[in-house]
Parts: sequence; structure tokens; C-alpha cells
Amino acid sequence: MRKKPTPLIAVTVLLALIGSVYADWIELAPIPDNVPPPYAGAALTYGGSHQFYAIVGGGSDQFLRYDIVSNCWSPIIPNTAPPSFSDGAALTADTADGVIYALQGGGSREFWS
Repeated sequence: MRKKPTPLIAVTVLLALIGSVYADWIELAPIPDNVPPPYAGAALTYGGSHQFYAIVGGGSDQFLRYDIVSNCWSPIIPNTAPPSFSDGAALTADTADGVIYALQGGGSREFWS
């Protein structure tokens, strides 16, 4: 029986030099081993203050923060039960108000903040 390939779980950021048409991909800290790897419905958004926020999709309720300065991921534990994110999930942030918004995906009409 063939083993399924492991999905790429390292997150990369495209860095571009100002005024240059060239860019380099640099591998950053991978998502921690105790978090499911990203699948359909995974999303990433910049929340300001050198931090990205991520949902891993695949029916998971995992919500993470990535700090650019420390190159480190940390889980976010919401005060209420989080939704599970599936195909079609989306994430965006209002950096002026410090609010993250998410569509749950999976055919759901639910909208979260």
C-alpha cells in the first residue's frame, strides 16, 4: 500500500526588494507538529503588529498566530467554542480595529469575528 505524501506545512513569505523585479522565497518556521497540517479551507491574513493569523481548514478548529519578529507560531484559544473551518473558509483582518473575520466554509453561511 502506498503511503500518502505529507502535505507541505512550512509557511513561506515572499520577500521583494523595493524597486526590484526579483523576489526570493524564504522558508520560515513550520506550523507546529501538534497542529493538523493545512488542508482545504486553510487561510492566512495579516493582522498588523508583525503578526499573521491562520486557520488550518480540513474541518479543524485550530486558530494560530505567527509572529514575524520571533519566527514563532502560537495557538489562540478563543473564549467561545470555535467553528471548524472547511473548504471555502476565508480569513481577513481589519487592522485599524484589531478584528479578525472568518467565513466558516463547508457550505455554511456562518460569519465569525
